[in-house]
Amino acid sequence: MLRFLAAVACHAAGGARISGLGNEANEGGHIPSCAGGSLQLRGTYKVTSEILIEENCEVHGDKALLLLEKPLHFLGNVTFTGVFEFLGVGHVGPQARCVDVEGHASFMQAKAKFADCGSMQTEDGGGLYVQRSLRVRFSRLSFRNCQAEYGGGILVAGGMLSMGSELFFSFCQAIEGAGVFAYGHVVINAGQATFEHGVAKLGGGGGLFLKNGSLTTGGHLSFKNCTAQTGGGLYMPTEPGVLTQSGGTMTFTDCTSSMGEGGGLFARDVNQGRAGRMHFLRCKALSSAGGGINAVHGDLRGLATFKKVEARYGGAIRVEETLVLKGNVSIRTSRAQSGGALHAGRVAVKGGVTFVQDASTLIEGAGIWANSLELHSGELHFKDCHAGTGGVIKILVMFRQFSGRVTISNASGSHLGAIATEWLLMESGFIQISNVLIRDKDAFGGAISSNKGIVIGELATLLIENASSAGPGGAISATFFVSLGNLTVKNAEAGQAGGALYVRAERFSTLLTTFTDTRTRSLAVNMASRYLNGTRTLASIALNLVSLLGPTSFEACRAQWGGAIYTPGEVQLATTARFVDCAARDVRSGAAISAHHVSSETDLFLANCSSPEGGVIVASGNVNLPNVEFINSSVPQVVCYNFTASRLRFSGGAGAMLLGQIRSTEEVLCDNGLEGNVDVYKTECRPCRSGYFQFRGPVKIVKTTVFGHECIKVPRASFPLADGLGIRPGFMVDRSNLSLSLHCPNQMACPGGNITTNGWTPMCVDGYAGHGCAKCNQETHGRAVNDPFACTKCSQSQSMKVLQWARFVFQHSVLFAVSASGVIFSGQESYKSTILTNQLMSYVAVCMPVLSTVSNSRSFRQLTETLQVVIEALSIPVDIANSGGSDGQSVQCLLGYVGIPKTLYNADMLVLLLALFFLLCLARLVDMCSAIVVTGNCYLPRLCFAFGRHLVCYRMEMERSGGQLVCGFQEDLSVPRPLAVALVASAFLLGCGSWMYLIRSQIHSPGISYLTTPYTEECTMWEVTVLARKMLILLVSAVWPSTLYPAMQMEFITLILIAALVATLRTDPYVSKDWNLTEEILLVLALLMVTATSCFHANETDWARSEASQNFTLLVIVVLALGPALVMSLRITLALIREVREMFADEVKEVQVIEGEKMS
Repeated sequence: MLRFLAAVACHAAGGARISGLGNEANEGGHIPSCAGGSLQLRGTYKVTSEILIEENCEVHGDKALLLLEKPLHFLGNVTFTGVFEFLGVGHVGPQARCVDVEGHASFMQAKAKFADCGSMQTEDGGGLYVQRSLRVRFSRLSFRNCQAEYGGGILVAGGMLSMGSELFFSFCQAIEGAGVFAYGHVVINAGQATFEHGVAKLGGGGGLFLKNGSLTTGGHLSFKNCTAQTGGGLYMPTEPGVLTQSGGTMTFTDCTSSMGEGGGLFARDVNQGRAGRMHFLRCKALSSAGGGINAVHGDLRGLATFKKVEARYGGAIRVEETLVLKGNVSIRTSRAQSGGALHAGRVAVKGGVTFVQDASTLIEGAGIWANSLELHSGELHFKDCHAGTGGVIKILVMFRQFSGRVTISNASGSHLGAIATEWLLMESGFIQISNVLIRDKDAFGGAISSNKGIVIGELATLLIENASSAGPGGAISATFFVSLGNLTVKNAEAGQAGGALYVRAERFSTLLTTFTDTRTRSLAVNMASRYLNGTRTLASIALNLVSLLGPTSFEACRAQWGGAIYTPGEVQLATTARFVDCAARDVRSGAAISAHHVSSETDLFLANCSSPEGGVIVASGNVNLPNVEFINSSVPQVVCYNFTASRLRFSGGAGAMLLGQIRSTEEVLCDNGLEGNVDVYKTECRPCRSGYFQFRGPVKIVKTTVFGHECIKVPRASFPLADGLGIRPGFMVDRSNLSLSLHCPNQMACPGGNITTNGWTPMCVDGYAGHGCAKCNQETHGRAVNDPFACTKCSQSQSMKVLQWARFVFQHSVLFAVSASGVIFSGQESYKSTILTNQLMSYVAVCMPVLSTVSNSRSFRQLTETLQVVIEALSIPVDIANSGGSDGQSVQCLLGYVGIPKTLYNADMLVLLLALFFLLCLARLVDMCSAIVVTGNCYLPRLCFAFGRHLVCYRMEMERSGGQLVCGFQEDLSVPRPLAVALVASAFLLGCGSWMYLIRSQIHSPGISYLTTPYTEECTMWEVTVLARKMLILLVSAVWPSTLYPAMQMEFITLILIAALVATLRTDPYVSKDWNLTEEILLVLALLMVTATSCFHANETDWARSEASQNFTLLVIVVLALGPALVMSLRITLALIREVREMFADEVKEVQVIEGEKMS
């Protein structure tokens, strides 16, 4: 009012004068009062004395420039339109400013610039002073380098409205309110206001100071490089002091509060709407609280981001009373002494997502420091936070979660866990804490430190991973702990007690006095009632309770005592609980649980839990467990005074033991590999003594009686494994007698195996079965033709079955046809193919056992599959020339294809019937003598093999150990050995005798010519020796098969070949020298082949053998076996072609002779 009276007096004394510079129309002229309420300004004006305008005035500027040495003073209301530039010149004194309005001021579609207005001697409003209200509509105002004590740019005493306008303040200074100092309500709607480089030297509001009013904004406010003693950008200290952001954006960059609160803004109430956006970058309140925001109350419902903020308390936000979070808040790189990100009296999270990263404090509460925290919904996420003493979340009284999610990762501190609170009550929701390290040995709880108690509701989930504390409680520390929900702790470690959970002693009566929440107090009383008996009271109970009533899992938890849980009180388990990979470092200190009492109402699972000298569950009092399973746990598993259990199962590890003065167990199941024992001091499942084992099944202890198998001696052919026994290759163990190792007749059928607590590996390779793997699997395999102990896989394809039958018939038909042709044409000169065929059959009789020996060796099996296929393919000519059939083909399989039982007798019967068929056919075509000769030549060796097979005898145990001699084969009828000998002798007599009789009878027959024509008169019986040689070789192959007696077989064959070679060299039995030479070469090659095979077999078991040498020897054997056979097959083919041509030419010549005789 005084200012208004002074203005009126000045106007009466001299009026007003405006001097124009560079404007002829206004030069030296007097401007009358605002006649008609309008004033037009155009050009440049210099105001050298104060101008008073009494009337309400509308001022229109047409690019008007006003150089103001004295203020332009309006005593009434004023409205500015158009374009203005107000430039202060040499302002000195308390009233030195550019524009002074005693009424209401309005800017309507105006553009005004204020520069260099006022000074630090100006009382208020260096650029613009408005006594009443200021309205800026669709205009643009800028204030640069304006100064005053209050409101360097603008001081408005009656409120301010900015709509659709732009306000810009730069380099303005004041004691308070460097840009704007306003009384009343300020509304900034649909526009923007920018404050840059503002300085409030001795007060608040480096950008905007609002007193006794509120700020409502839906536009865009920007504060950059603003500095004040308090409220670096925005300062609203007095009631109502409400900041309401309905929309738009508020940005605070590099704002600083040097002495007080609010590096970015200070307000009593901060209310942010859903559409609002707040951004704080590098804002600081180094000496006080709230690096970004400081308020009494806060309600954030939109988006708020904080980056690189710092304060003494509340690096990003400090709220004295209640902070409500309903929107999305992001805080990155925040620093404070306490409350690194948020510091509040009470925090209520009711929605949205709050994310805090890289927040740290010198003391506690790196993420949140508050008296209480309520999480109704929404999410809280903390990452890479560090507190000097600890606590990413530090709550002085109560952390209560009704719903929502909390995650904390990569946290560290010295004394307190990631969550440090007096009480933690989770009614629902989810908390996950991971990668927490608490370094001090006096610390309690790596993930959660509760001075009082923790309660987890049945709809809540608590997950803790990778938590560590140098003191007790690697994951959790509390005075009592009750979980009705899901609890999971993984990889937690404590330097002292309680790797996952540590409960320290405190009287329950003391705890009850600190309850302020009725519901929580009631819950505590209900829990305590479980301990009451007839004589005890609440005040006398030491709580120390761990009650796990929901699904619980502890994995990889470690501590000095109580690897997972340590409490001086009781542990209650009501649902399935799992303890995996838990360990205690002290002797018998409870790898899983260390407590006074332990009780469970449901299944308990413990795996890989250990402590020195055992003690998985250790209790000074009682342990009561219904169903428990211990897997690979240290012995003893339970140490207590009184132990009661319904059913216990032990598996893995070195055994099991229950130590207790009083023990009552209904059933104890010992793992396979252990034996049971009960005495006065213990109930145990112990390992077998040295040299014994027990893998025949679990052992059961019912009360005090042991049921199950005892330990037995280990088999001779075994070696120890970590979890059982290994059987050496060539041996097998039968389930009926595990102490007895059986030597397999075919070593390749027995790869060795493992007998472990987890089961058996197959003792026989695929296709073999029975004792010593001496039988073939009747469903899928059949015995090989040339070795009764070798099994061949039968085909499952119909086309392959037909092909194998065709091959079998073709092989026998071709061989018989070639032999028959030699008999039929034996009287002619073209006889060479017959001789060559006979010599090939004799050579192949040696090749077959050699190839069988080689193919059953380990060296052959180690060849690539391609090489094996190539060698078997090259063996086809040998198979065709073999009178017994292919070694890779099973006649038993052929029988199985047509539904005939796969027995050796039936296989022999098939061959016999085929021989009789060929015999009858040839007898009808030629004569009986020829049929007997050809059939005997082709099938008598096979008959010897069949009869000799029943002479095979072997032992599967050493004779000195009582091993019985096993003869014959289980699937065939038992043939007495004398009868088998008689049958073999009959075959020799029948074959050799019939041939000798036919030769001496001199009956005219092609068959007799076949036996005698190739040989000299002195050696007419030589073909009988050839037949005997083939029969002896096959007999040796049957009695000493290559799979069982390869060395013996090769030795006998060598003797037979030497005898044949000596006889051949001395007699030269063939009439042709070429035939004699061929026979001698084949015998020498056969001897070389057999000798190489003997060396090959000897080196198979030699320790000094090399793979290269064995492969070379194998190559030599294959070449010796297949090379001559291929050459002889080619010679036979060429001889047959030539003989057929000669026979055709003879027939043509004979026809010509007959026709010539008829003509004559």
